[in-house]
Amino acid sequence: GRSEVEHSQDTHGLVTVAVTARGSLDSRWGTLVSREDLRKAQLDDGLCQRVSAWLAARGPVDCPSDEEFDSYLMSDDGLLLRYIPQADDDPDGSAFRTVIPRKLRKLFIRYMHDSALAGHSSGSKTYEKLSQIATWPGMRQDVLRYARSCSVCQKAKPRGGQPPGLMQPIVSQSPWQICCCDVMGPFPRSTRGNQYLFVVTDHFTKWVELFPLRKQDSQKIWECLLETFARFGFPAQLVSDNASYLTSKVFVDACAVLGIKHKRTSPYHPQANITERVNRNLKMMLVAYTERHKDWDAKLPELAFATRTTTNRSTGLTPAQLNFGKELAFPLFNSLLSTESGGRLRPYVKFAEDLRKRFSDNLREARENLDVARMQQAEQYNQGRRDLQFEVGDFVLRRTHPLSDAARGFAASLANRWEGPFSVREKCSPLTYKLVHCESSEETGPVHVTDLKRCFQAKDEDSLQDRNDTDGSLVPDTPLSPPRRRYNLRRR
Repeated sequence: GRSEVEHSQDTHGLVTVAVTARGSLDSRWGTLVSREDLRKAQLDDGLCQRVSAWLAARGPVDCPSDEEFDSYLMSDDGLLLRYIPQADDDPDGSAFRTVIPRKLRKLFIRYMHDSALAGHSSGSKTYEKLSQIATWPGMRQDVLRYARSCSVCQKAKPRGGQPPGLMQPIVSQSPWQICCCDVMGPFPRSTRGNQYLFVVTDHFTKWVELFPLRKQDSQKIWECLLETFARFGFPAQLVSDNASYLTSKVFVDACAVLGIKHKRTSPYHPQANITERVNRNLKMMLVAYTERHKDWDAKLPELAFATRTTTNRSTGLTPAQLNFGKELAFPLFNSLLSTESGGRLRPYVKFAEDLRKRFSDNLREARENLDVARMQQAEQYNQGRRDLQFEVGDFVLRRTHPLSDAARGFAASLANRWEGPFSVREKCSPLTYKLVHCESSEETGPVHVTDLKRCFQAKDEDSLQDRNDTDGSLVPDTPLSPPRRRYNLRRR
């Protein structure tokens, strides 16, 4: 005979439904909307109207089988249901699903996704829960779309997948074409009154200049750079971080006057500045040669000499060889190496020709070695990474870097991982972007792609109107369980 549909209403007027069909299959769902309101919403819904009209016209028993409609039926109190067989491993689940009208669909999705009982699960898990009690054409797509664009999920959950951003190395072809700088510290105030160490590095030769500083001051840092440039020449490009003393108006104007392009690395991504790697080696040397912490700046000339006379793994030569065409002499050389010329003076012209040849050979060797090193470094760096690029106008979220504050009762582990949304204002490179906040219009950047992820904007209410609602097709979503043969409930 016909399947029996039983229902009862609690004291709060909210629905509690138990559907029994073909034995003991039943499903219970909680307090969300009154049964009467659900029935009225179905009466105003185009899809439900078409199915209800077909059921009423065909009669309860003698009706032709129609693949579009043979799984629908009407409960005793006029609620439209759909029969969807259960998988073998879920014998207690109900085979009946309530057909949700369009204007209530987002309410049901939010209940099964946003509420604390739902836990902001993924789209597939939310669909799995909701499909136990409800159905409508295109429900899977609606649920997945809603979960993907959920602002809370996007800001709270990790990005997942391989980290983005392939290696984009900075390429220099000659000494002091590109100069990099950074400030180390603060260190303990030395007996000379210094607390910081300003490090200047030539990107091509890896030559290092060290300047101890009493404080981080734009004027003093610029004087150190001028001293370096006056000795080796003015670079075409200067690479630094985003510290305020390196981005002040005085500093920016000075670079502009001298024709130096000032490139700043992205916050939280110092890898683009080779001085950051030089700093690691310098810090190790300071630890090794500093007994009293107040004397950390006592041996800086010796440490600078050590870095200048050490073969660089990327170039295959020492910084001194690439800068001067010869090695710098150690004190020991004076006692062990012969300095006598046998009375023969070396002509200046011949010396200049030999020096020019050494420079040419050294530069060619360094460029070849750097090309090989860049290829090897890129191959190693790009393993397990993916190429991710954005275009102007794309919506993105920016990674947060919160710090715990016990006084404010704030824990970084409980803070959102992402903030936004932002719109891409400018694509500085395949790896860095300038952004503008979608709500405050505040501009920010540059931001590295590792600190960005794509933001999916929430759709409006009409987005839950699946095209199946208007084209007459009532084919349901693909069930999670294996396909089963259809049942003409009106004939049973």
